[in-house]
Amino acid sequence: MAYVDVNTENGQVQATPLRGVCDVHRLVDGDTRERWVLFCTMCESWICDECRGNWPKRARAAILKRMGR
Repeated sequence: MAYVDVNTENGQVQATPLRGVCDVHRLVDGDTRERWVLFCTMCESWICDECRGNWPKRARAAILKRMGR
């Protein structure tokens, strides 16, 4: 388990990346390959660097997560 330090000033998560499955890739693409991921407290998901700036894809993943997938 990683230590996650939340910077309350701007809501960004400051943490050391870990090897794990990106929840956005898993939910949207069905891709379960390990990547370097960080935990996002806003999404309550592990997200890779590639998906961090891809807000449309993150929105699709959030909808799928709420639907229980």
